[in-house]
Amino acid sequence: MSAILSDDSQETGDLKTYNFVQKIPVQSYLIAVAAGSIKGKRVGPRCIVWTEPEILDAAAYEFAETEEHLKAAEKVLGE
Repeated sequence: MSAILSDDSQETGDLKTYNFVQKIPVQSYLIAVAAGSIKGKRVGPRCIVWTEPEILDAAAYEFAETEEHLKAAEKVLGE
């Protein structure tokens, strides 16, 4: 889920400020910011690993069992 770009973004000289609105509360550990050259690869039905293109396959291999980990956690904590 992503925040929505709000209408009150501002531009002052060379500086541009973007403001976003997130109406649905989320835990801070669910927030990520990424910048640069990144690519994603699906490692499960609801999981995608994002990284630099040069190490994408290695990262996907490392996170290949993420879906199983999520299922185990859901058995303890609920969906």
